[in-house]
Amino acid sequence: MHLAPLLVTFLVLSGPLVVAGQTPSSKETHGASANAGHSTVPAIAKDVAVTVTALDDSGRPVTDLTSADFQVFDNDKLQTISSVRSNPAQLAAGTAAPGTTLILFDQLNAIPLRRAYLSTLIVQALEPVGTGESVYLYLLTNHGDLYPVHGLPAQEGAKVLPTAGGAMRVAEPSAVPWTSQVHPLLDQAIENVYGFRLVDDKDFAARSGKTFLALGEVGQQLARIRGPKTIVWITTGVWNWLDFPYGCKDVLFSGESGSFVAGKCGVECARWGTDKCVDYGPFLRKFTAQLVRTNTVINSVEVTREGTIPRADRGTAGDTLEQLSRQTGGKVYLNNDVGKAISDSFANARGRYQIVYAGASADGKYHKLRLVCARAGVHLQAQQGYFAAQP
Repeated sequence: MHLAPLLVTFLVLSGPLVVAGQTPSSKETHGASANAGHSTVPAIAKDVAVTVTALDDSGRPVTDLTSADFQVFDNDKLQTISSVRSNPAQLAAGTAAPGTTLILFDQLNAIPLRRAYLSTLIVQALEPVGTGESVYLYLLTNHGDLYPVHGLPAQEGAKVLPTAGGAMRVAEPSAVPWTSQVHPLLDQAIENVYGFRLVDDKDFAARSGKTFLALGEVGQQLARIRGPKTIVWITTGVWNWLDFPYGCKDVLFSGESGSFVAGKCGVECARWGTDKCVDYGPFLRKFTAQLVRTNTVINSVEVTREGTIPRADRGTAGDTLEQLSRQTGGKVYLNNDVGKAISDSFANARGRYQIVYAGASADGKYHKLRLVCARAGVHLQAQQGYFAAQP
């Protein structure tokens, strides 16, 4: 496939997990200990935040855990917990919106014949919701734009989330939750974007670049909102390893502190031994680190054709979804299970904690995490690893 040199804009938060030029290899992604760039800068210990959701045997959120209830193992070494952060609203079981949920219905990476079916599942999940407070719905169009069905509110001094041409944020009567009108709103939005120029569905490189850019923009806007946040991404996913045999170049995204390497040209990700390829691992590591810092997880609904088993080999679309869930404390929902993913995002935010511990080595390597809860009957859905940024 052909990939033109790509320079796109992605607003990033301070303190990136992997800076330009510090790109761990695929072996590091699986926990190996190669030294990226052979840096002679000594490792510096720094605080690490880990996202975890606590559920009981019935799948209900557990809201009263303390640091004494948790154990954290970083590369199999027990850590000393310095704090456990939770959302005060989670303590009130009757709170309508303990967190923020943004649903991203992906039309760029989609199975067209599944669109109507998935739309119905979204409507069925949202219509019974008693309030539309802190619930937002976007389309990722087949042109690669973000189109709000019900968009995030504009904030003073904040960059407006880029949207597809013609999309409007329409104020609604406060007495009428938008979720009760989601059926006509979603139908109209899909009709509005259906005629956009299709991105070539065989150009996996273009689709990956546009998709990662859109995800980055969504994460940036959610970072401005307090409390636990969940992105529900309904998608087939995109590849993060892309063959690029001719004129291979790094893919640069432009951030607030300058450009950074989002996709690294190399050979280890190539499916054919003589080819070169682009590895979007640097973007995934930077993006997931930002989400963890802002208490945001990604729950993906993997859209599949009936009777098919999605691939999860390294670099595939399924692998992208798994990396996003493992490194943010989220979950991949199989079999087009939209309703479960949305309902869990509402309920489980009450049981979300951020555990902070000190003393992790900033060595630029992948660190495997294991979390244990001492209280019987509590099950943890936890972040499974992170990349420790070098200074």
